This record gives sequence, C-alpha cells and structure tokens, in this order.
Amino acid sequence: MLDEESNSLFRVIAQVLGNPPSNGSGDFKAMISDASEPYSSYAKAISSLDSASLHSSIEELASRAEEQNSFESWFNLGLLVQSLSFSQDAIGYYQQSLNIAEAQEDGNKAADALDRLGGIYAQAEGWEQACLCYEQGLWHLQKEQEMQKSAAI
Repeated sequence: MLDEESNSLFRVIAQVLGNPPSNGSGDFKAMISDASEPYSSYAKAISSLDSASLHSSIEELASRAEEQNSFESWFNLGLLVQSLSFSQDAIGYYQQSLNIAEAQEDGNKAADALDRLGGIYAQAEGWEQACLCYEQGLWHLQKEQEMQKSAAI
C-alpha cells in the first residue's frame, strides 16, 4: 500500500499548487529534495513547468497508483491533476477512488470523490452531471449514517 508519506506529499503538492506561497518556493523546494521517486521527479517537473516532464511524471504516478490501488492514491492523484487544470484526467482518478470506496462500502470516501467529481462538472457547467454526483454523494453519506446507527444499537 502507498505509504502515508507519499500520500501526504500528494496532498501537500496539491495544496501548494492551489494556493502558491506568496513568500517564494523555499518550502516547496525543501519538500522536493526530501521526496522519493517517482514523487520527486513529479515535484521537480511541476516546479520547472516542463510540460513533457510533467505529463510523463503524471503517467508514472498513475502507474504507481494503479499498483497501490488505494482510495488515497487515486484521490490524491486526482487532487494533483485537478490543481493543474487537467480536469479530464482528474475525473478518471476520482472515478477510480470512488470505485474503491464503493467496493469498501466507505460512504464518507465515496462522498468525497463524488463531491470532487461534481465540482469539476459544475465548473464546466455540466449541471446535470454535477447534480447527479452531489445527489449520489448525499445518498452515500445517508447510508453511512444509517450503518453507524445500526452498529451503535
């Protein structure tokens, strides 16, 4: 399974891309130097904005996510590529995370993936698809609450 350090790195990179630091990229460069492969090459490609390197690194990360096949690896990869405005790729990665969450009957994670999918569709003005994702997400959350209530009895 993908280790927590790698999942954490996915999330931090997505946060940095979504909200770049105003005081320079020193923290980001320190994070890059501490990262293992293929994560360090991905982070270096982002920092250099080399499109070919970036796409190659994303493909390598997708291969790693496929090997690990965990909700976190696919979901965090979706966060990364969405922050780079690669919406179609993000849809595929969020769908993978949704499939895993549903297979594990984890309504909270399924709702997280559906929320992200709904956001992408809403941003593209795909209102019907966005609404469907949000409705499915609510259904998963309601089902999760019912299961928790049953377990408490």
